[in-house]
Amino acid sequence: MTHQIAKPGELTCLDEECAWSGLTVAADRQTCDRCHGPLGRVPERPSMLAAGRPAQPLSAPANPGAKRLLLVVVVAVLLVCAMVAVNSGILQRITGSKYKVGDCVTVRASVLHGSDLDRAECNPNKFSGNPMDIVYRVDAVKPGKNASCPGGYDRITFSDEPENTTYCLTMYKFG
Repeated sequence: MTHQIAKPGELTCLDEECAWSGLTVAADRQTCDRCHGPLGRVPERPSMLAAGRPAQPLSAPANPGAKRLLLVVVVAVLLVCAMVAVNSGILQRITGSKYKVGDCVTVRASVLHGSDLDRAECNPNKFSGNPMDIVYRVDAVKPGKNASCPGGYDRITFSDEPENTTYCLTMYKFG
């Protein structure tokens, strides 16, 4: 008699020590012919391999926690980029003052944004009549937007709020 490996739903010997364990047994038998042990049906969805080891899944399930973590990181990076785009002064607070002592600047007035400083060449001032053409030299850089500077007809104090810095400026020489 030829024996075949039992398929789901077929009878087989349940005794792992028996040589016929896992082989097909005729449906009319009550016990194993070889060891006289109990018989049982192979489950429709086998949970054990013929060697007696648990079946391994074909592919590991995806980790939903990793996907959520990636999504949170991407959203956080986008929020930081949006904050920096809206308020560029944040970067200036971290990196330090935009201008240093000895730099030359002009003051640019804006109706919407107040005033701002622009870097300029340290060339002597000309009598152009436009106050935005006046070149100033940075004499001091002080922390805080409410610091004070010495006064005078050729000196101004520029408070940079987003940067939280005060610049003491002196009008550059006329030539």
